Amino acid sequence: MDKERKTALIVDDDEDYLFQMEANLQRLDYEVTTASSVQEATAIMEENRDVDLVLVDLMMDNMDDGFVLAHKIRRINENIPIIMTTSVAKDTGYEFDSVKGENREWLKIDKILNKPVRFEQLKTVLATLK
Repeated sequence: MDKERKTALIVDDDEDYLFQMEANLQRLDYEVTTASSVQEATAIMEENRDVDLVLVDLMMDNMDDGFVLAHKIRRINENIPIIMTTSVAKDTGYEFDSVKGENREWLKIDKILNKPVRFEQLKTVLATLK
């Protein structure tokens, strides 16, 4: 990957969502790699430990895949910003709040965004992570 540009890894089992988020991050001048599973994302991270950002879906093959992957990524690179995306709010009506305090320590993520994630919302969140 060209380190002149920021790099991002997007992990989601929904191909349409991957395409949308890849386009959004490319608009923000990121070089993007995508993965559709925890195993694929872990292999990418082990090969390229200095990714600048990870966006990971909460629920993929298993309900907690996003949490599992976030823990694996933190073991590989503890400083990488991780944004978790989820459609739980749409499906259940329950919305995650911000990730603070002991929840941040346990969850191993920096931010949770409810799907669908809008371009302006993503841009604003990325500005706060710098």
